Amino acid sequence: MNDTNLLKIIDSQINVARCAQKEIFNYNQQELNSLATAVGWAIYNNARFLAELAVKETGLGNVDDKEIKNKRKTVGTLSDLIETKTTGKIYEDSSLGLKSYAKPIGVVGTLTPSTNPAATPANQAMMALNCGNSIIVCPSPSAYSTALELQKLIHTELRKIDAP
Repeated sequence: MNDTNLLKIIDSQINVARCAQKEIFNYNQQELNSLATAVGWAIYNNARFLAELAVKETGLGNVDDKEIKNKRKTVGTLSDLIETKTTGKIYEDSSLGLKSYAKPIGVVGTLTPSTNPAATPANQAMMALNCGNSIIVCPSPSAYSTALELQKLIHTELRKIDAP
């Protein structure tokens, strides 16, 4: 693949991500939490399947440990996220007249290691979506199939809540 074709693919992915992000830009905290929770369920409910696929595809780690990581990391991240305000006014000190607001930044790009091809992108997606951003995940080439299956599972869960 030449550089021109690669740039066209990247531009296309960024445009799709920007369109999706615009749809969630004004989501309230509850709606953003719902997006993150949907992603969490996608990996949690499929932790074993994704662990088996990752070990088979990459030859790294063992299934039991990856399954545990897929579940524990997801639950930990999600519990932190749903207790954190990530949009709108997040701080006010009326005595000083200070207010802080959080707002989405747009499209987040991430890399995924071959050692953790399911929990890392799922958790990155939960964090990005919980802040009102879209995400583009660049998986390790040795874990591409795992990333693709995770993406399908995430999109299935997001469709259940009518998310873009």
